[in-house]
Amino acid sequence: MPDQAQHSPPNRIAGLLRRFARSCRGAAALEFALILPIVVFSFVSMVDVAAAVRIQMRLDSIIRSGVQVAMENGDLDRIRTVLAEAARLDSAAEDDPDGPAVTARRLCICEGEVACDTVCPGGGPPSVLFQLGAEQTAEGLFLPPFRLTSTARVEVR
Repeated sequence: MPDQAQHSPPNRIAGLLRRFARSCRGAAALEFALILPIVVFSFVSMVDVAAAVRIQMRLDSIIRSGVQVAMENGDLDRIRTVLAEAARLDSAAEDDPDGPAVTARRLCICEGEVACDTVCPGGGPPSVLFQLGAEQTAEGLFLPPFRLTSTARVEVR
């Protein structure tokens, strides 16, 4: 009779539950299944951020080439040519048909922006600056498209 009480359905279920609670079989697979999406999302996000950082570094390099010409030469057409060529070479090297957009402006400033042949109130010539810019859209797998920009102002006089 004690043997029957031991194998009755409630005792059998309680025994199975105790054995199931002590078992560790499949725990690693469950943990892996829970962690895998987080690891994959983190990895792809890191790839997106790394691609954006790479684009920003390329834009900064293009602007540096324009700044160097502005400091050496001061000719707006030459600066624009160098920026356009640097952007073209960058696009070709990266196999990117939609390369960065580049801009260059010459600004003359006294107390505000003025024509370059203006005489400032103190009797001197205006300060001459070049404002250079490059921008490009970064598109990631998870990140939405966003604009990256690099700008510089170079005072030559």
